[in-house]
Amino acid sequence: MALKLIRHVGTITASTLGDDAAHGLALGKLGNGNAFRVNEFGGNDVFIKVTSIDQRTAVTSSNGLYLRANNTVNIVPEGDRSPIVGGDTGARVALDGTDADGLNAGSGVLINAAEENYFISVINETGSGSDGAVHIEVVTQANPV
Repeated sequence: MALKLIRHVGTITASTLGDDAAHGLALGKLGNGNAFRVNEFGGNDVFIKVTSIDQRTAVTSSNGLYLRANNTVNIVPEGDRSPIVGGDTGARVALDGTDADGLNAGSGVLINAAEENYFISVINETGSGSDGAVHIEVVTQANPV
């Protein structure tokens, strides 16, 4: 399967993970058909967890995805991916004259409702001296059949 790079998101370096605490990075939005590609390049195993930016759940060895050293994983986060306000509730907007002034919010439609902002949390698999590093990208399948 060929992947097309949509954008570079960012990097959490080994020097950042050197204190053996969980560290995070805002990933931004993930459109339909896209995935986060997480590359471990620091040479040590890590745990990762991708959640809604509203939740910002810190990764631990018991709630995270194990990523071996020098490997890559593609992640499509769980959830509805279509919240309008607040947490991942899957709430919808009905333009039926039931808003406060009966004007359907000017008959406007929120176009980016299917996109959610995400957050990644990363922690080393073992203690001191085993500091991993990850680089995150947004990718999509190139030329799907």
